[in-house]
Formats: sequence, structure tokens, C-alpha cells
Amino acid sequence: MIYEKMPFGKYSGVLLTEIPSNYLIHSLESFELEVELSECIKDEIFKRLSIENDNTKLSIIYNFLMQKYNIVYDDGTNQACNAIEEFYSLIQSS
Repeated sequence: MIYEKMPFGKYSGVLLTEIPSNYLIHSLESFELEVELSECIKDEIFKRLSIENDNTKLSIIYNFLMQKYNIVYDDGTNQACNAIEEFYSLIQSS
């Protein structure tokens, strides 16, 4: 099944193309999604990364990593280091 709309939650029934990137990323990280839905969300995020300007790409990647590592402030832990390293890797590959 190819998902064009979000089947649940705050954006239930809304086209994936119209849902904010932060919410799509949050969905991937927070919910146990069907494989097909997860792939459609990832595809939408990658489409946005390929057509957006560099500042928007960096913002999407940064927000993804902040949510993934649950970082609010830099507290000097390994979490912050892991986020920075992964951020750097994603910048290099984009």
C-alpha cells in the first residue's frame, strides 16, 4: 500500500506532502509504523531534502537529530557529541 495521507494522529487524513517535516520525523521516531507508511514518510522527507535550499535542509536534519537524541540544551553528554557527529555525516552525504 502506498500512503498519500497520514492515517492517524494530529494530521489524520492530511497529505504527507502537506505535513510539517518535524511532525513526519516525530512520527518515525515515536510510533511503531507499518513498514509501508514508514517508507512513504522517509521518501517524503528525502524529497524535501532534495528540492529545498541548503538552509532548509540543515534545519530539517538538525531538528531530526535534536528529536532523535532528545537534546534540549547542550549538557556536555555523549548525546550531544553523537548528534553533532551524525549531523556532520548527513551534511557530507547531502
